[in-house]
Amino acid sequence: MEFISIRAAVNRWQGILQPWEEALSASALPGSHKRRADQRPGLRNRQRSGDPCPQHLALALIVMSDTPPVAALVAFLQTNDLVLRVLPSTQLLRAISYRSIEVRAKGQSFVVPVFDEYADANEDNPTAWLHLVLEACEYFEEADNFATWRLDIGLKDEPVTRHIHRQLTQLVPLLREQIGTSVKAIRHYEIEFNTGIAKALRACTHADIARAP
Repeated sequence: MEFISIRAAVNRWQGILQPWEEALSASALPGSHKRRADQRPGLRNRQRSGDPCPQHLALALIVMSDTPPVAALVAFLQTNDLVLRVLPSTQLLRAISYRSIEVRAKGQSFVVPVFDEYADANEDNPTAWLHLVLEACEYFEEADNFATWRLDIGLKDEPVTRHIHRQLTQLVPLLREQIGTSVKAIRHYEIEFNTGIAKALRACTHADIARAP
């Protein structure tokens, strides 16, 4: 009998369901989720600087009100002295869909490698960045060892993945001391299938964080 982790099982089922997802996406409304991030016009056409348009802001407020997991991420950023910054991409990390996000918390700085399959780090969206950081922590914490961790994510056993795992081994306990465990990443299948929760996350702006909690 083959034993696999829960996350690996979910990933396996997602692989089975992917053709159905793509078929549905092809007939969905414009701006709906595609497999690759650069095929999501709703993301790529979003304003990258300045205030969001009133229509976008109103939609974000409506959607977020029905998505407590996203509201929890926004509230965490509002009430904690946390600064996030996406670092420039490198070819080595880009080849395995990874990015580095700097987290400054309580006077300390951490550079966290995050799995960014859908290029959400490219958007000017600190709430999505926080999700990616938390997901990186949770992937690491839920795996008993390097082999389980890389299989859960779908990575090969190669020097770069071993280096990332060693980084997380040092980083995650220190980062958890600063940010705690109360706030959680959005569940991966929500991101994979671009559900309403994922759409709300991807619609967040700096204005949402600046608004008083």
